[in-house]
Amino acid sequence: MKKIANAPIPFDKLESILAKAACKQMIVIFGLCTAVFDGRIKSYLPHGERLLFIKKDESLILHGSTGVKPLNWQKAGDGKINYVSADDRFIVKTYRPKTKETLEIFFTEIYQATIYNASDSATLSIYGSESDLSDYLF
Repeated sequence: MKKIANAPIPFDKLESILAKAACKQMIVIFGLCTAVFDGRIKSYLPHGERLLFIKKDESLILHGSTGVKPLNWQKAGDGKINYVSADDRFIVKTYRPKTKETLEIFFTEIYQATIYNASDSATLSIYGSESDLSDYLF
């Protein structure tokens, strides 16, 4: 694990560090951000404190402080992720050429950014189903 920011870090420095880590390491960013999705639908997510996961396969998941479902996401292989420092903001931008969709996450504050040299070769084994559990209980 390599923690790169525990307090305010210049966004241009963060841009350089994350660009080098892309596709090689798992990136986790926690901070104050908005998000804009433009594609088959349009969505706007106002300012809030959120957790962003960027995995080695470039899948991206943005979570709020509650709930299991992500607020925004991008599947692996859907598009390249770019990091930009501009106008006192740190921007994480994705573009999916196949559908011409963009997702932009605008951080105005970053409380913590961490890079992980994560590895996981295990596969999930599932035993039973929800209906099996229901049958057992009732």
